[in-house]
Amino acid sequence: MFTTLVHTKQHYDLLTDYKVMDNTYIISKNQQKFNGFEVNGSGIVNDKFLKHNQSYSKNDVLSQSFDIEEIQFKMKGSVCLFIYDENETVIIPDPLGGAILFYYDSPGIKVFSNSIDNIISILSELGIEVEKDFSYFLENIATGNGGLTQSPFKNIYALKQFSFLRIDKEKVHFTINKKIKEYIKNANTRNYDEVLNIALHEIKSNLDIVSSHNNIGNKYSHLTGGFDSRLILSGLLAIDKKNEYRYFCSGSKGSPDKDISIALSKHFGLTQTNDSGQFIYKYPKSLKQEVIWSMNLTSGIIKTINPNIEQRDNVILSGGYGELMRSFYTRDNNYYSFNSFEDIVDKLWKNLNSNGLFTSNFKMKFVEKFRNVINDGLNLGFPEESILDYYYVAIRNRYFVGQISFYSSVYNSRFDPLYSCKIAIDTLFIYRNERNNNFLVLDLLKLLNEDLLYLPFDTPRINNDYKNSRENVKEIQFKDNYEIVYENINFAEKPDNNTRRQANKLDREKANKMKARLWQVVEMENMQESLIKILGEVDSHEIKENLREEKINNLLHQEINNRPDLRTLNLLYSNLVWWIEKDE
Repeated sequence: MFTTLVHTKQHYDLLTDYKVMDNTYIISKNQQKFNGFEVNGSGIVNDKFLKHNQSYSKNDVLSQSFDIEEIQFKMKGSVCLFIYDENETVIIPDPLGGAILFYYDSPGIKVFSNSIDNIISILSELGIEVEKDFSYFLENIATGNGGLTQSPFKNIYALKQFSFLRIDKEKVHFTINKKIKEYIKNANTRNYDEVLNIALHEIKSNLDIVSSHNNIGNKYSHLTGGFDSRLILSGLLAIDKKNEYRYFCSGSKGSPDKDISIALSKHFGLTQTNDSGQFIYKYPKSLKQEVIWSMNLTSGIIKTINPNIEQRDNVILSGGYGELMRSFYTRDNNYYSFNSFEDIVDKLWKNLNSNGLFTSNFKMKFVEKFRNVINDGLNLGFPEESILDYYYVAIRNRYFVGQISFYSSVYNSRFDPLYSCKIAIDTLFIYRNERNNNFLVLDLLKLLNEDLLYLPFDTPRINNDYKNSRENVKEIQFKDNYEIVYENINFAEKPDNNTRRQANKLDREKANKMKARLWQVVEMENMQESLIKILGEVDSHEIKENLREEKINNLLHQEINNRPDLRTLNLLYSNLVWWIEKDE
């Protein structure tokens, strides 16, 4: 399913047929030898939209003498290139590292792939076994994503952002992209208007390229009540491509998300659909099965999607990278105001403070790894004022948004038109007040389609800071300019032996009161009962060293009435289920 490279000076009979040059072996995702050019994931490379499930030659995409650093800098989306011949191999992940390049590293052998499962499978065939790393799952429970521990397995690491690999007959060269480093160095010389114009060009260019791509299936765009999907719509309207897409909102009928999505469709004449573009042909019969299926797909990195999806050559637009255009961790936190890294960690993640789920022993190790990431960002030249948001770019975005897009593209191409290395870098140099109040996105909306700035959102999104700094910020109301076109798709039936309890009135009332996801409320008792059994099977030393017994007992034996604890329960359940049992 994914391209994998093995670099070793040792002889393995199993690898003989895959040799491309001395000490280097390529196992093609298509089981085709010596193709010379392979794509994992989906995205824009050299102004062309490339897809995971399509074969390309090097000449289709690149010039004869291409500049590796320039190609990587301009790549968009969770996508990775493997380019190889008898003299050299180059692996180029997207610059922000959404298509994470993982590698197993030992003195005698290195194995590289975007898929940890592929790495483990090849190592197993070569007689090498790897162990799961409990630290990764603990971090996932604590923060909602891994990344400080680089993978769920020991001795498997992740290539750093802004980096690529060159492999010759003797050695693997881990290389930082000097053009990206130079762009970071000069970022503070660009004023706000320059940043705005760069972002405007990047988004329109991304949308124009993906909209012009000829695919067999349909094109879809997520459309909700918030900022980022609206920004994508504004770009499609600006380049006159709105009719190329069907618009999907996962919100339930009557929810603000759904109501705004429908209102936007009526206002602009969009085709609404209940089809997300990912047709699921098989559903899990239990929450446990849902977790294991999803975590198996990513080798435990993150619980993402149901992997039983038909390949229909659809293209799906989503707006996850919009979070890089504004403050995330620095919205309510000023780096200068903290006395220590421990204080920062306490504030950002409640489960790591003295009343949280984790012990001081785990927190101490976590803080040290967190400190290292922050220092890496400062050494690259990012300002202290936004350095906590650099952590979002370097860790959370990669292991959350980036991996969801990457694994979704195995089936149908999922692409984020807001992806831009330039935007991600430049936004970290914008003044904190402008980032906190989302000035860049709001100004882009005004430039691309002014109505979309003024029409209602799901909740009030434009504050007085923005209104006072811009002229003629107004409010307009939706109009039923068009009769809505709605496509209703019939989905595969859910299994008759589904063991999941159906939501009742009390569940819905509780979910609304807690502002929690309904399914988590429904599954709460199931998760508690299952975790009591699971914890009896996990090494008690690992648990006692890292998790506070009193807090665990509260989570498992008391009714939960707040969203943070319910979310923690879900994370604890998902990670520990996969930790003890991989196959179902």
